Formats: sequence, structure tokens, C-alpha cells
Amino acid sequence: MTGRAAAQDACNLSADRWTDSIPPVDRATVLPRDGSAAMPVQDVRALLGSACGVLRDGETLERAVETLAPHTGDDVAYVAWLIARSALTHPVSIGAHRRTDSVAPQGVSA
Repeated sequence: MTGRAAAQDACNLSADRWTDSIPPVDRATVLPRDGSAAMPVQDVRALLGSACGVLRDGETLERAVETLAPHTGDDVAYVAWLIARSALTHPVSIGAHRRTDSVAPQGVSA
């Protein structure tokens, strides 16, 4: 019921009623909360791609967590750190990724 009401409300919005109240942000002017140097977004993406991709292992995930930890004052690096830590704590392959160092749970083929 809530989803239907939200969809109907969204469909009834006219373009002239929409207001963009959040100004665009230039990432170069945004500093991490703790004052440390931000890790470049492309470096965070590359690290996540290599450590938290479809094929992953504990050693690589540990290195990613360690690499990202000093940069967690930056939102991008903090989210990446959370993803890497979460992936590290799940050593079993379930879902859309495979831990190359995992042991399949009983009844599930690796």
C-alpha cells in the first residue's frame, strides 16, 4: 500500500513543483572530517574491484581493510572499508561472489 501511494504521489508531481534544494558539491573542496588526506576515489574503486570483486580471498581483503583504515574520515573510503570488513567476516561463498579460500557449508557445493 505504501509503495503504491508513493508511486502515485511521484506521478502527480509536475516539473514546476520540483525544487533542487541541495547545491552541487565540488569534491575538491570537501575535506575528510578528521582532516586527513582523502584517498582518491579512483584508488578506492580500484582497491574494491581487486579485493571485493566476484572472486575474493581473506588475505587480499585483510590488505584492503588495512589500506582503507587510515582514510575512514573520508566518506568514500569509509564505505569501502565497511564493505571490505563485511566481506572479510564472511568466509563462506554464498550469493554472487566466491571466496577462493572458503569452505562450502554442508549441503552446498563450492
